[in-house]
Amino acid sequence: MGELSAALGRPLESRIVLLDPQEPDGYVRDWHPPGIQPVRHWSYAIQWWCFAVVTVIFWVVIGRKRASERATRQ
Repeated sequence: MGELSAALGRPLESRIVLLDPQEPDGYVRDWHPPGIQPVRHWSYAIQWWCFAVVTVIFWVVIGRKRASERATRQ
C-alpha cells in the first residue's frame, strides 16, 4: 500500500472491500479469461517443431540421393 501511495502521490486508506460470498448478485466467481487456453500454444509449438524436423529429414534424404546420383555419374 505504501508503494502505491507513493506512486500516486497521495495517501490511501488501507481498507479492502470484499463481496459477501453468499450474495447472489455480485461478481462472477468462476471467471476464466477469454481467448484460447495456454495449453493450445504448446500444441502449436510442438506442431511447428515437428514440421521443422520433417523438413530437415527430407532435406537430408534428398541431399544424400543427389550426392549418390552425382557419384554414379562420375
